[in-house]
Amino acid sequence: MALKPKDFAKLKTKYEAGEKLREIAKELGISLSTVTKNAKKYGWEHGVKKAEIADVVEKKVRAELIQSDVTRATQETEKFLKDTEILRNYTLQVIGRILSNRDEKGQVDFSNKEIGETLFVYLKIGKIASETLSLGYQGKRKALRMDDAPPEEMLVLPWED
Repeated sequence: MALKPKDFAKLKTKYEAGEKLREIAKELGISLSTVTKNAKKYGWEHGVKKAEIADVVEKKVRAELIQSDVTRATQETEKFLKDTEILRNYTLQVIGRILSNRDEKGQVDFSNKEIGETLFVYLKIGKIASETLSLGYQGKRKALRMDDAPPEEMLVLPWED
């Protein structure tokens, strides 16, 4: 029984990667002698490409990790921008309320101390919320290594359409 081209390629790759012969035979559903006969017939060396394959796997894993970090960093940035816009709108509403207390000369009237203190507290809450949001985002940027210098050998990510 001849091997299908796909199985033949797997056999060669696994053999040259140094995998155990019995495991190769079991995975491909062939006999141990089929493995050894093909290797001898085509002059394959057991384990000859082990380092090369390990290097390719390492690069793929590193690229996947980078892609994961990029995705997470994008999500965090989008969330930060959305939250920042909410706080911006809140602050603009409070400022609008302050400006609505202007007299005919355009001066803000804080003769009602209670309203002035309430508006001040609202602005203070907005400021604290903005600072807390920024600190959290900066921490996430650091945790996700978003500000780290790129490695000397920049990897090109495998994009799939």
